Amino acid sequence: MRGQLSKLPVPASIPEFQRRSLPPQIALLALPVAFVVTQLGVAIVRDGALWLLVHRVEQPGTAEAVATLLAMGTNSLLLLAVAVVVPMTVGRAVGRAERQSVGGASLAWLQPRPAPLGVFLAAALGTVALGPLADLLMASMAAWLPGWTLGSMHLLHDLAQRHSAWVLWPFLALLPGVAEEVFFRGMLQRAFVRPNVAISVSAGAFALFHLDPHHVMGVLPLGFFLSWVAQRHGLAVTVFAHVVNNTVALCSAQVPDLDVGYGTETPLPFYWVPVGLVTAAFAMRVLRTNRPAGSGPSEHPVL
Repeated sequence: MRGQLSKLPVPASIPEFQRRSLPPQIALLALPVAFVVTQLGVAIVRDGALWLLVHRVEQPGTAEAVATLLAMGTNSLLLLAVAVVVPMTVGRAVGRAERQSVGGASLAWLQPRPAPLGVFLAAALGTVALGPLADLLMASMAAWLPGWTLGSMHLLHDLAQRHSAWVLWPFLALLPGVAEEVFFRGMLQRAFVRPNVAISVSAGAFALFHLDPHHVMGVLPLGFFLSWVAQRHGLAVTVFAHVVNNTVALCSAQVPDLDVGYGTETPLPFYWVPVGLVTAAFAMRVLRTNRPAGSGPSEHPVL
């Protein structure tokens, strides 16, 4: 491995947050590892919580809700753990010189990068604005392939309606936003030097990890957008955008006038889709105008 790593120099002009986190083959192997670890952890925590709570909680549905939230928190924490442990393990397995030459096998991409407030706001606006397109894709899947669903979106919608937003926010917005960005836009995406390949792998893996085919189709455009933003502006910006997007979705489910679209009895107004796409295009324009801090000409320029 040392010999292979030493043949992969990275120009010094590439910002640290755009350098490789791992050799790509190691990052790809981390995908099935993360899947197995998270699924086992979720099953153990959910079944254990139900066993402990089902006879101790009198209010119907409370034990199931608590078990589901604990399982979702476990999923995020385990995903985050894999994203941190794998680079640290590889970093110890290679020498310091090889680690510097590849520009990765470390956690340098976790360091926050300075970015104007407008970049954070534009990234969040673009992510939220793609929501109507995501809803249209999920509604189309429900119409064409109604049986191809695990019901995950309906479960999340039911949770959001039955419980307070401040109780749900850490499990449905904060933890997933941080863990998924660190894993997919951090460890995985930074393993690939070519921007188009990095974005495609990150977005595709991010969508597939949602498992439910309807949900996979809905989050795919969000995955491509967030991966594109990460390629330009780093991880802190996409974490912020992801958490804001999940927060908006959570709060919308608790407001009757906004609780529309897939999983509800009220279809999403179609004009929301072109309005959302125009808004997302405006956000991308802002993000293109602002160059990443510390970037300059390199062999692998940002998109």
